[in-house]
Amino acid sequence: MPEQISINFTWRLPDGNRARATFLADVIEYEYIKDRWLCVLRQLQTSLDTVPSAVANYIRELPGHWVYIPTEGKNGLTLPLKLETLLGKPRFFRSEDPRLPPTQTQ
Repeated sequence: MPEQISINFTWRLPDGNRARATFLADVIEYEYIKDRWLCVLRQLQTSLDTVPSAVANYIRELPGHWVYIPTEGKNGLTLPLKLETLLGKPRFFRSEDPRLPPTQTQ
């Protein structure tokens, strides 16, 4: 059974406030060269009552996604992210294992 940790994220909102979320995640492996950890988000552990509904909907879709996090994130520090990461630009959260080769569309 993989190690499980809590990962804390915040996203900067257009009004200057921050949306905060904590996820229970499985630690898959450590990438020594980049000092980062591959994790799979399993369960949202935070109430999103104060988060704008459009943003909360994106956050609720994250369980099951793969993400690389720095060691600081594994050690409990909150990871500040741009709102664009929820929209896939840049691609921070991945729906498939990023270690696998990309699938080819015909």
